[in-house]
Amino acid sequence: LDYDGPFDGECPTHVACKAHATDYLRDASAAAAFERGFALLAARGLSFDLQLCPAQMEAAAAMISRHPGVPVVIDHMGKPWRLRADGGAADAAELAAWRKGMAALVALPQV
Repeated sequence: LDYDGPFDGECPTHVACKAHATDYLRDASAAAAFERGFALLAARGLSFDLQLCPAQMEAAAAMISRHPGVPVVIDHMGKPWRLRADGGAADAAELAAWRKGMAALVALPQV
């Protein structure tokens, strides 16, 4: 699911996503199909390990909120991407987006 634009080795999209180049959380048609499958996990007593980038977190939280019976684990801490650790504005903006998204996710009891 970890998709933030076409994989080019520079953007935070996971290398495995280069084959499908689809955002299954924010692309309306792909998200609907993914959610139908995600919903089946509850009846089977299964959880979902979610690897995503900060830009996808709000969409993920919205979808997850509709399925309270599916426990979700956030992989890799939601992947704040290429932080420079220099205290600069770019890091502050990336971390602000990450914090906002993580707050939306962790507010859900099944996450």
